[in-house]
Amino acid sequence: MFIAYVDESGSDDGSLYIGVGGLIASVNKWTEFESCWRSVLTASGVRYSHMREFAHSTGEFKKWKSSTKEFEPQRRNLLADLCDCITRTAIYSFGAVITKSHYEQHVPEDMRKDMGTPCTFLGRYCVARVGVWADDDEHDDPVDIVFERGQPQAAIRLQHGPLLADGLARKAFRIGTLSFAEKYARERPEDSVLSLQAADLVAYELVKHWSDLASNRSTRPRYPLQRLMSIKHDWNKMTAVDIAREVAIWKGIRDYARSLHRRG
Repeated sequence: MFIAYVDESGSDDGSLYIGVGGLIASVNKWTEFESCWRSVLTASGVRYSHMREFAHSTGEFKKWKSSTKEFEPQRRNLLADLCDCITRTAIYSFGAVITKSHYEQHVPEDMRKDMGTPCTFLGRYCVARVGVWADDDEHDDPVDIVFERGQPQAAIRLQHGPLLADGLARKAFRIGTLSFAEKYARERPEDSVLSLQAADLVAYELVKHWSDLASNRSTRPRYPLQRLMSIKHDWNKMTAVDIAREVAIWKGIRDYARSLHRRG
């Protein structure tokens, strides 16, 4: 039994890209992961991992803010240890990024309204990538998918529901259950779903990598992605052609769901 955890990055800041990233592992491996991740956080004296806060030394990571970078060893060690937890656990990583301008230019306004955010658009693509991975690796069991709570749940369920209801699609894409969970339970950090924090790391680094490429800051992935490349992965930037294809698929699923609603 496998579970995929999916998260987004870039939707609430000034980045050029918005991205979604995820990881797949067996239930047993995710159990082992929680112990590893929690131990790393405890050793560093932080309650959770949040890549945007980490990058800017804010929130939980404010204690490491320094103009002289005196805390860089602690920061590097934390990031390396978190990446180790992921590489010991995950069997596959997936993700995609899209520029905000391309999303607004190539996705019809009514569809953007239905989806709520670009992350929903990318989320459907990631659900399909989970199915491709399962087919390629000959995993017959359905894969459960967990998104962070707070995403446009109705829009994501609209895409997931028809696939789950259709026997052929359910089998082809290994569609399991869809659920939403709390990535950062700030009042009770022990209730946070740590696997979503790992997906946050993937999503953040994908957005950062393609933003660096676009601005000519770097042509090489940063350390986290380099480290995670040891896992089988499928990370993509969506082109105008990709977006047009996904729009057509989205429209078909939406129209099918509406027809079912009218019959009911």
